[in-house]
Amino acid sequence: MKMMILVLGLLVSTTAFARQYTQCSDLDKEFYSVVNLPTLEKGTLFVTLGAETDAHQLYHIEKIEEKEDGIYYKLVDAVNESYLVFPKGVFGTNNDNIRVDVYESGVHHRFSCFTRVYQD
Repeated sequence: MKMMILVLGLLVSTTAFARQYTQCSDLDKEFYSVVNLPTLEKGTLFVTLGAETDAHQLYHIEKIEEKEDGIYYKLVDAVNESYLVFPKGVFGTNNDNIRVDVYESGVHHRFSCFTRVYQD
């Protein structure tokens, strides 16, 4: 019985967070992004001008803090100070209508997104 409890405890602890996948489009421009978070602490941000162009950028992102307006992630590979903000309560849920903000070199990009949780 103790072994069964230990196995169940390990199973729950290793599956506490699944990969969060978020796909977005800019509300003002033809600018698209995909955020992939295998953990809440870090992941990647892929930004592109669309499928018909080779213009794209991949950033590693790391969680820096939580504030009332959301969870802040730093774009590690960005040349200038850049970060994105996810709304609180999004992680671990599927949602068809969230807003993600990206601040890059003083420019504010507002993204309309959907997000999914995947158990890989």
